[in-house]
Amino acid sequence: MNKPHSISDPSAHPEWMMNDIERIGEALRKALPGLSVRISAPAVATGSWWLDALLHSHHVVVEWRPRTGFGVSTPSNDDYGEGADEIYAGRDEAFERVRRLLLSGGRTNDPAVLSLPNAS
Repeated sequence: MNKPHSISDPSAHPEWMMNDIERIGEALRKALPGLSVRISAPAVATGSWWLDALLHSHHVVVEWRPRTGFGVSTPSNDDYGEGADEIYAGRDEAFERVRRLLLSGGRTNDPAVLSLPNAS
């Protein structure tokens, strides 16, 4: 069993050694000066990787499961244990959404709100 660990500086690894979540972290650091990024590896090989990004007190979290994609959320204090708000299959679209959220200070879309039927 692997022990959980944090990767405080994914840029310490050559790019060819990085996985998708580390690549997102590195790309965000290059695109957004002043950004704080923390990446946490799973305790087991089949677990989720986590990326926490903080820019000007705006927090965005990415959960990555290699077989299912990227979950993006802008958590509040009431969100502990909730699933991701938005799901992206590809690394590039997940990166772009996180970048936009950090720059704008915006919030992710709550999936419960998105799935409500049209009240016409």
